[in-house]
Amino acid sequence: MLGSFRKVASGFFAKILLGALVLSFALWGIGDVFRNTSPNVIAQVGDEDITLMEYEREMQALRRSFRDNYSPELLQSLNLPQIKLAEMINNKLLEIEVKRIGLSGSDEDLIAHISKQPAFKNANGEFDKGLFHQILGKVGMNEAQYYTQLRHELAKEALMQSFDIAPLVPDALQQAVYASKYEQREVTLVSITAPAQKPSYQSDDGELSAYYEAHKDKYRAPEYRTIRYILISPEDVYSRIDISRQELYDFYTERSSEFTAPEQRKVEQLLYPNKADAENAYGMLRSGASFEETAQKINPTSGQIVSLGFKTKDSLPAGSTEIFGLDLNEYTYPIESPFGWHIFRVTEVKEQAVQPFNEVKDQLKEEMEAQKADLLLVDITENIEDGLSAGNSLEAIADSLDLTLNISEPINRNGKKSDNTTVINPEQFPSLLQKAFALEQGDHSDLTAEPDGSYYVVQVDTITSARERAFEEVRGLVSEDFRTQQKRKALEAYATSVAKALKERNGGAHDVLGRYKVQTTYSTVLDRNGLIDNSRMETLRPMLSRPLITEIFSLKETNTNTDAYPYKDGFVIAILDETTAAPDSNASDNGQRFAATLERSLRQDYQNELTEQYLRHLRNQYPVTINQALLAKALEQ
Repeated sequence: MLGSFRKVASGFFAKILLGALVLSFALWGIGDVFRNTSPNVIAQVGDEDITLMEYEREMQALRRSFRDNYSPELLQSLNLPQIKLAEMINNKLLEIEVKRIGLSGSDEDLIAHISKQPAFKNANGEFDKGLFHQILGKVGMNEAQYYTQLRHELAKEALMQSFDIAPLVPDALQQAVYASKYEQREVTLVSITAPAQKPSYQSDDGELSAYYEAHKDKYRAPEYRTIRYILISPEDVYSRIDISRQELYDFYTERSSEFTAPEQRKVEQLLYPNKADAENAYGMLRSGASFEETAQKINPTSGQIVSLGFKTKDSLPAGSTEIFGLDLNEYTYPIESPFGWHIFRVTEVKEQAVQPFNEVKDQLKEEMEAQKADLLLVDITENIEDGLSAGNSLEAIADSLDLTLNISEPINRNGKKSDNTTVINPEQFPSLLQKAFALEQGDHSDLTAEPDGSYYVVQVDTITSARERAFEEVRGLVSEDFRTQQKRKALEAYATSVAKALKERNGGAHDVLGRYKVQTTYSTVLDRNGLIDNSRMETLRPMLSRPLITEIFSLKETNTNTDAYPYKDGFVIAILDETTAAPDSNASDNGQRFAATLERSLRQDYQNELTEQYLRHLRNQYPVTINQALLAKALEQ
């Protein structure tokens, strides 16, 4: 209930992310959570139920929070349906525990909370009891019900706030973490992409044959299929749409109200608690007194004139007909509303404005094209499905609807021919290839949608089964792969010898690298998260694996080096040039901020751990069961 009156600006995504830390299903262990319960109960917590209707109501509110950004895929990618149910379960656990220990919000807490709610305040920032009752009425709740619900909510908050403590973080721990986290190291990265001398990579048939036998699966000929398919893309549908200027103008005329800004009036009011005061004020105005003089003589509820700003006729709570019948600077007679007695004055008028056709025609064209495309797509897909149901061939269906029938050469599951050229891009049409390789020869699929809005139906013409290719068929590939492997092994041996020579050197690193004819080096600065120099990120990041960074920060002395670590183009060795200790946290504003952030982080980690442990304890006290089938059904919707 509290959430109904909180502003969205309080941080929807922040709440979700915080909830994900404490309310995740992983907190309990998903294996023992999913068991069947009552048919219309999506979760049971102890002896309390969470119904499917309650869950769906919460999910609807969650969807509305996203407004124009909402999509089912976004909710699923953030795991929000599961997080929402976890939140409801934990909320129920707290409700049960609050009842058990007899915790309840006090009258003082109740008054303090209600008086702070922005939704219950008027334009002057004061608590407005009339507005309070109006909002309660909108959510179908009376004052007594709201107080009861609010006491429960405050009790739960009080229970959780008992874990909102400031644990002592030992200075030694804080300093150790701080020093480790913000230490920097300047290193020379030695990139080795080729040995000093080009070795000879000779191989005989015996070596190639042995390599082939060890990697035989790699050289199997995959299954190939020839397929035919009808594909209708959004671009195909839009290309069939033609909209005349007259059609567009008629569309504009039909929707003219959307492009018309209604008349607005800037309104001020004197609001009085009773009719007598309002009539006395009105009498003063009629006798020639100004609004300002009247407000001084007969004080309104707020003590002053209140500006309501610009209002349309539909947006006024009372007196709309009278206000929009006034001339500029005229005022109304006293008008009653749930808030009291009003005298309104009009101080400025904005006339009705209409956007001309030429300003909105492009927007209208896009919308009209989208509408026509939807209708045309429905017509095309229905005709395809009717044709399939009637047993018509794909050729006949394509001809009757003026569609293209695509016939492929033999392709594998990745949409490629035997020469490795791409016929169908699996990233663009993932399910088309999956369907094509799940069908029997001669069968066709149903009409199916792709994620990009395309539709297709596919039929398998021929199937060439996967087979093992003889060594002679793939000798060239085997020879190339074997040569690549030998090169990599030789390069690894060479890089290892360079790293060893650097570790054993008597002279400088420059002499060793010169002797091994290594020319490619980079000087850079790192912290434990990786590169600090963003300008060289693209070049150096591929070299910096996590194991290499770990060894860099384990080196004890300057001029020492790491082992050789592999990366895509070769191997890399790091030589430690300089270590820069973390700055004194009190020496600069940045240092103080770093230290303060670290301390808050450590404290928050501790508090989160306490909260998680408490929720685990409550779950053991009040076992949780979830109706797996009902949850799956809800997630599909």
